[in-house]
Amino acid sequence: MTAGRPDTVDQLVFRWDADNPTGSTGFGLVAWSGDRDRAERVQHAVGPRLQVAGEPAAPGLVRVLGRSGNSVLLGHRTPGLDPAGRPGTVCHALEGPAEHLTTAACLALHAWTWQRDPLPLDRVRGPLAAVPVTDLTAGREENLLRLTRASREPRVTGTLAAVVAEVLRNPNRRFALLDRSEGRDPFAVLWGLHGIFGELLAGQPLGWSFATHDTDDATRLRFVFLPDWPAHASADGSRVRLDPERRRGDLADELADRLTRWHLTPAEPGFDGKGTTVAAALRAASPPPGRRADDGWLLRSAERALGRDSRPGPRPGPGPREVPRRPADDELLRALGRRDTPAEDLPTLLAEADARLDGWPASRQERFCVLVLERRLFLAHLAAGEPDDRAAQVTRLYRRAVRRFASEPWAADRLRTLLPQLWLASDTSPAAREVLREILGDRPGLPEDVWVVLFRAATRPPSPTP
Repeated sequence: MTAGRPDTVDQLVFRWDADNPTGSTGFGLVAWSGDRDRAERVQHAVGPRLQVAGEPAAPGLVRVLGRSGNSVLLGHRTPGLDPAGRPGTVCHALEGPAEHLTTAACLALHAWTWQRDPLPLDRVRGPLAAVPVTDLTAGREENLLRLTRASREPRVTGTLAAVVAEVLRNPNRRFALLDRSEGRDPFAVLWGLHGIFGELLAGQPLGWSFATHDTDDATRLRFVFLPDWPAHASADGSRVRLDPERRRGDLADELADRLTRWHLTPAEPGFDGKGTTVAAALRAASPPPGRRADDGWLLRSAERALGRDSRPGPRPGPGPREVPRRPADDELLRALGRRDTPAEDLPTLLAEADARLDGWPASRQERFCVLVLERRLFLAHLAAGEPDDRAAQVTRLYRRAVRRFASEPWAADRLRTLLPQLWLASDTSPAAREVLREILGDRPGLPEDVWVVLFRAATRPPSPTP
């Protein structure tokens, strides 16, 4: 939300101006909603990344993460002219909390048709109205479905597989990608990448930051698509330049092809509790974040997720298992809600739901939140998770599934019971204490009465020892 206005995000306009309202000349902020000082801080922090050097050949999106990772700026960049008639960039941007501008939510806005009354970007100046989040969610499922369909086109599928292979080889680096589609394909490629890697890469350098069309790869973004390579050599050793038409034919390419086929296989009806998406399988097969320093961790995780052991020598047992079918969303939620679901299956089921959460409509996200709270899946996940990773997973479950609904009366009522229980568990569980510290220290969204109940639990004298 913007300051004092829940469920809104700010909008800002950047373009070349000889005397823009913030007192500078050149490409900069000319219109904004919310606090002007804050808007100027946003300009100083990310403004240089919003301009396309030279002449932009196509419109595109740029997604930039805030320093803490709790805020996101999504810019729609279009070719424009400065007052002298020279080519330049016009950028209409949205800026707000990360839960409102998730990767899926941003890619769903790729056509930039969300405005009821489009702004005159070539002349707008000064204060603007904030944007209700509901304006951004209309048609989200259909827009993402279009990207899913586009990702099954042979040209896009080939590009997607090539990029997946490069990410497997270099999961800790940034990527400059040659795009021959004049800016049409990157949206579907990024949506496919997100479907395969999900939030697994969110904690890696620069997370899910990207530009779908740019002219220089020096910009500090995770994925940058360019129509041609810049004249200068890549000066940044952390950046990999990739031409998707030039495949290596190595293990990474082989695994990437299999992961891409798995991801693009349409979901089948029914769910037996064992099916999984690619993103959930990769996440379950990956080491905790603290053990991902070397470049080989994701390639090994992909082998485990695909049931492959590539070590030399004979391998006992059956060959690689068939790619699991994807469960239906409603069946997945029913499996989470069943009381007879084995506790050891819950981490996999929750990872599966997390991998799909951004693409779900608000009603299904709310249903998932209700299940998490009613079934006390925080506590179950804390007990069943891997020791090195369980606190991070439970914290993530709160931030992703619950925080956006925490102020709703039905959610607050359940949190009044659940969080004090977690507090009591923290007396004997370091993992529970870590969860509480992370949840309560990062804008948990709790109403005042929940804080009061938590305070009482924290200050209650210990029971006398019999």
